[in-house]
Amino acid sequence: AREGDGRTLEVGFTQHRSDNPDTEADESGTLHAYGAVELFNQFSLTQSDLYKVEGLQITEESVNPLDSAVQSYVFGEVTESAETGDTLSASANEDTILIGTTGKDDEYVIDMAGAAGNNTEVWIYGDDARSDTVTITGLTEATSETTEVRYANGETVEKVTKTFEGTDAILDLYFADGGNVNSTDLLDKIQYE
Repeated sequence: AREGDGRTLEVGFTQHRSDNPDTEADESGTLHAYGAVELFNQFSLTQSDLYKVEGLQITEESVNPLDSAVQSYVFGEVTESAETGDTLSASANEDTILIGTTGKDDEYVIDMAGAAGNNTEVWIYGDDARSDTVTITGLTEATSETTEVRYANGETVEKVTKTFEGTDAILDLYFADGGNVNSTDLLDKIQYE
C-alpha cells in the first residue's frame, strides 16, 4: 500500500492458492492473481469523507467464503501539515493501516489509552527512516522486541512488539517499508508521550 498521485490510495495485491480439496493436484502456493487497486482521493483533505474507504478485510481462499477467517483493518485518520508531512493516527484495540507520504516528514501516532488485553496491529507504510517519527501515547512501555517477518514470496518486514506496564495489552508495529533499516534504528525512532 502507498499514497499514489493526487492523494489516492494504491493497494497492491498478490493472491496464492490454498489447497483445494475438490482438485486432485495440490495447488498450495500457486500464484492465482496479482495487481493493484487505486482508490481516488482516499487521502484528500479538501473533499468530503463520504466516498472514503474506511477499512480493508483480508480473507484466505476457501470453498465456502463464509467459513474463511477474516482479518479486518481500518485506515488511520490523516491530518495534513502544510509545513511538513501528515500526522497519521491509530487507536488501541483497532488493527490499523497507516500510510505516509514518501519524501515528507510524517508523524505516526498510536494512542494506546484504553488498550484491553488483546493484540493491536499497526502496519506502517511510507516510512522514511531519516525523518518520520512514531509516537506512542497513553501507556508506559515495559518491553520491546524486534523480529523479521518473512512472507511466502521471500519478502520481509520488520516487526516491533511492545508490551506495557499495568496491562496485558500488546502492540505489534509492522514497518512494511523498513527495507534495510536495522532494528536498533527502528527502536530509536519510537517516542513516548
